[in-house]
Amino acid sequence: MIRQRKRKAITTDSKHWMKKYCNLIKDITITKPEQVWVSDITYIRLTNYWGYLSLITDAFSRKIIGYCFRNDLQAEGCVEALRMALNNKFMTIPLFIIRIEVLNIVHINMFIYLINIILKLV
Repeated sequence: MIRQRKRKAITTDSKHWMKKYCNLIKDITITKPEQVWVSDITYIRLTNYWGYLSLITDAFSRKIIGYCFRNDLQAEGCVEALRMALNNKFMTIPLFIIRIEVLNIVHINMFIYLINIILKLV
């Protein structure tokens, strides 16, 4: 019997050519919910394809406040997760510090698109 080799997805490319940003919240003490939100995209292997789960998490409570699962890496997955998080928030005046972890498909147009969505929803 031939043993099937496990394949691992390589999802982070830290040696890309694009500008890298420093950690904007490293000196902030998080003292309350909705003070800082963090986001991530998790790759999930399904039977015949990959799925992508976009998550928005409250850094204080570590509660997932927005999510979207898609079978592609289009910006709409991140936007839907952000919409869900904005609809679930309790605070009326949010403070946004946005950091994009750059993937191969993410570019400045997506960032501008997300900023426009935020400004319309807030």
